Amino acid sequence: MKNLQLGQTIKRLRAAAGLSQSELGLRAGFDPNTISRFELGTVTPSVDALYKLAIELECTVRDFFVDFDDDADKRAYLFNAICNADSEELNRLVVLVSTPAKKA
Repeated sequence: MKNLQLGQTIKRLRAAAGLSQSELGLRAGFDPNTISRFELGTVTPSVDALYKLAIELECTVRDFFVDFDDDADKRAYLFNAICNADSEELNRLVVLVSTPAKKA
């Protein structure tokens, strides 16, 4: 899985939103170190984490995957996320694929 590629996309979207890692972390409910780990590719964000980031970055969850080289990379990430998700997260995933993220 290309965690680093996903991390670079998160970093790009964060920078475009004009937010520091600390600001994004506070807004999305994460420790700033967690945002750093996402961006460095050392931690893979869950589907729920991507949804929270999408809300704060005012983008869709799909936007995190546009920089992936091909559909196989996107499928691999999503397959991994689905396989490791609990029931509650699977339910949120179903909502995610049908609803664009909106800031409350």
